[in-house]
Amino acid sequence: MYYTTTHESVDIHWEDPVERNGVITGYTIQLTYQEQICREKGDAVNEAYHVLKPFNRFTLNNLSSYWDYNFTVTATNIIGSGNSTETYAFRTNASCAYSSFIFV
Repeated sequence: MYYTTTHESVDIHWEDPVERNGVITGYTIQLTYQEQICREKGDAVNEAYHVLKPFNRFTLNNLSSYWDYNFTVTATNIIGSGNSTETYAFRTNASCAYSSFIFV
């Protein structure tokens, strides 16, 4: 798993699972965060984004700057979805800076 952040986006890269039950047809990125109300935390928000194969990368834009987010990635085949990855936490940058993180 690898991701980079800016003040308003995250670019997520992942590898196919080592163990799989069939041909992967796509992935679901589950993003969770707390709604921002006047720079204060509000209700919890869950958003799902679907990525079709052959892509193993997804960029989420229009995020709030210097805000905490969590995400998981789940592979899907014609039968259903597998187990999600561990939850990854990140904070968008406060300005136009650029950050990278690699997890093995």
